[in-house]
Amino acid sequence: MRMLISGGAKNGKSMYAQRVAKTLAREKNSPLYYVATMEPVDREDRERIERHVRERSGWGFVTIEEPLKLSRIFLEQNSTTPENAYHLLAEKASHQSRCNGIDNYSPRRNGIDNCSDSGVFLVDSLTALLGNNMFRPDGKMNLDVLEDVKEDLLTFSNYAEDIVMVSDFINCDGFDFDNITEKYRENLALLERFLAERYDKVVEVSAGQVIEFKGENK
Repeated sequence: MRMLISGGAKNGKSMYAQRVAKTLAREKNSPLYYVATMEPVDREDRERIERHVRERSGWGFVTIEEPLKLSRIFLEQNSTTPENAYHLLAEKASHQSRCNGIDNYSPRRNGIDNCSDSGVFLVDSLTALLGNNMFRPDGKMNLDVLEDVKEDLLTFSNYAEDIVMVSDFINCDGFDFDNITEKYRENLALLERFLAERYDKVVEVSAGQVIEFKGENK
C-alpha cells in the first residue's frame, strides 16, 4: 500500500503517518523505516528533528537519512562515495537527542545495509526533499528539478511495496510570492498530483481530522 498524506503545518500529519506506518508494519510483520529528508539549517530545524525523534521513540523505526534521492536507499545500499558520505542529515540533532536520553535513535546514512524492499517506509517529507533539491546549502539553486525528482520518486516507489509519504499543503493562501517561491509551490503541487495518481490512498489531515480523497472508502 502506497499512501500520500498532505495537510497544513501543525495539523497532525506526522503523528498520523507514524500510526499508519506502525499499524501496516505490524499487520504485515515487516521492518519499519523512517526516511528523514530534512537538512537542518538553523536551530528551529534542529529542534523540530529532536521533537520528531522523541515522538517516535520506542515505535521500532529504523531511521534512514536521505535528503536528496530516495532511490539511493535501494540502488546504492553499499555505497561509500564522498557524495553519499556528505548526506548525514541530522548529525547534530541526533547527537543532542542521545545526550537527552533517547537511545533508540540510530540514524543510518543512505546505503543502509540489508534494507528490505518489503518493509514499510515512512518518508517525512516530500516538502523537504523538493526544497533540498532546489536549494543547496552552498547557495546554489536549481529551479528545474521537477522531472528529476519525479523520476527518483517513481524509482523508489517501484522498489518499496509500502510507502507512507508526508507532504505539506502550502497553496491555500491568497498571497502572491516572488517567482522563486512560486516555482517551489508549483513544483510541490505537481509532485503531489504525480504521486496521487499512482498511490493507492490519498488523505489530508486538517485540525487533527483525516479527510480521505482516494482509497478503499472512496
